[in-house]
Amino acid sequence: MRQCGPKPVQTLLHGAHTVSRTDRYASNRALHKIEGKYPRLLRLMQWAALLNDSESSACLRDYVDGNEYSSEAVHHYGGATKVVQRAVALRTNAFVREEIRNLKRSYGSN
Repeated sequence: MRQCGPKPVQTLLHGAHTVSRTDRYASNRALHKIEGKYPRLLRLMQWAALLNDSESSACLRDYVDGNEYSSEAVHHYGGATKVVQRAVALRTNAFVREEIRNLKRSYGSN
């Protein structure tokens, strides 16, 4: 049982277990830290597995935590390990890097 930190003020039913406010806050902070630390890897994951921003960062967080499946899109692709492996394999491909730059420019111009 976890002894440190404040007592949860409110708990929400999430799947088969309850998630406290403090746990959700820690999870959101972890996602923001991942987004700031690995932006290129997250863009590759989005491009390779057709994920959105939150799915890619949650996938990387779950991969680091040892969870294989984090969202339905990641599950359809084959799991967090497959998504990360594919993104790492594509990071040295010059064509993929150029396509991601073009996507980033097109989103930035809107």
